[in-house]
Amino acid sequence: MQEMQVPNLRVLLVEDNPGDARLLLEGIKEEGGGSFDVTWTETVQAASSSIRQRQFDAVLLDLHLPDSVGLETFQTIRGINPNLPCVLLTGTQDDVIGLRAVQEGAQDYLIKGQAPPSAVVRALRYAVERNRSLQWHMSKGKHSPGGRVITFWGVKGGVGTTTVALNCAALLAQDKLVIAAELRPDHGSFSAHFRKPIHANLSDLYRMAPAEIAEAQVEQRLVNTHLGFYLLCGPQTVAECGNLTPGHADRLLAATSRIADLTVVDLPSGAGPAHETIIHRSNAVVLLAERDDASVFAAKVALERLRLWGVSSDVVHVVLVNRSALLDSQPKEKIEEQLGAKITGVVPPAPDICGAALRASTPLAIFRPRSAPAAILHQIAVKVAATAAGPIAMLPADAA
Repeated sequence: MQEMQVPNLRVLLVEDNPGDARLLLEGIKEEGGGSFDVTWTETVQAASSSIRQRQFDAVLLDLHLPDSVGLETFQTIRGINPNLPCVLLTGTQDDVIGLRAVQEGAQDYLIKGQAPPSAVVRALRYAVERNRSLQWHMSKGKHSPGGRVITFWGVKGGVGTTTVALNCAALLAQDKLVIAAELRPDHGSFSAHFRKPIHANLSDLYRMAPAEIAEAQVEQRLVNTHLGFYLLCGPQTVAECGNLTPGHADRLLAATSRIADLTVVDLPSGAGPAHETIIHRSNAVVLLAERDDASVFAAKVALERLRLWGVSSDVVHVVLVNRSALLDSQPKEKIEEQLGAKITGVVPPAPDICGAALRASTPLAIFRPRSAPAAILHQIAVKVAATAAGPIAMLPADAA
């Protein structure tokens, strides 16, 4: 059997300083392992001509050139081919310009002289991969207008909300374009589940006014899992943590609903103003709880809160997660009686499979599709997706 040949990434380097260009070319060649085909030009005019004559996968663009300076440099290149991903090279004093360019559609920006060759190569690969994935899905026409939102809300911390949300996202992505979004102001946990650093995240959007957030900016922050769905990640460091306001939540979900068929929201425990906005944006709500007394009580409080928020019980599902053989766990029927609600599914304990799936950076339902937990997760995903097919059902104001 012959080994499949992966084509080189065709990169256009636009840099007027021969010394800097030589260092970049050598660094990309060394770090890229021969997987890059780089064309070098020195001006915007020459770059524009090259883009019109040849096909490139990405542009590595210095913003300060003999015939163009600053944001205008990027705008000129983007005007020729809006779908061509750009990674920008900026000076130490140009952070504001770099951020503005990212807001207008650039994939990333690097500080000249401070980004090692490994960072340049990584930025180019991420830019190309994000762009290819989005273009593939759009060209396939998988997405239909009016995307739905399914929110997985943990009644308290540590009940496995992220795990169940990611598994359902992976299962639903088999025939839909799906975004899994962790809408939280603090440190996100998607990166831990996929065991890799995630650079594109929502932290900089939280610092913007909600009205300034555009659909293109959300697209640029999507991370391809290579499992058929995308991640929209929360802050990755303590320094990046910000403030997720109701306006931010509303704007982000409006954007993901235009981009994808389904947005699967991983919502942490709590009940802040943004929580209510996210719930009201959702077509289905899944409460995650365990079978102990404290978790059941928290689930009862969450159901009451949903009722006060005006959310119909028709769109609410309760899922129990057996993370371990709890001594004080209650039978399903007793929990249903206490909650006054039916249980959609009970995920059985599977520590060995969960551990192996985590080490493989793959949701359990994909890693071991014939396992008992995978079968239950599949049933839950199907039931919840069926509910999400309709609009969010809000109770009349006097009923709340």
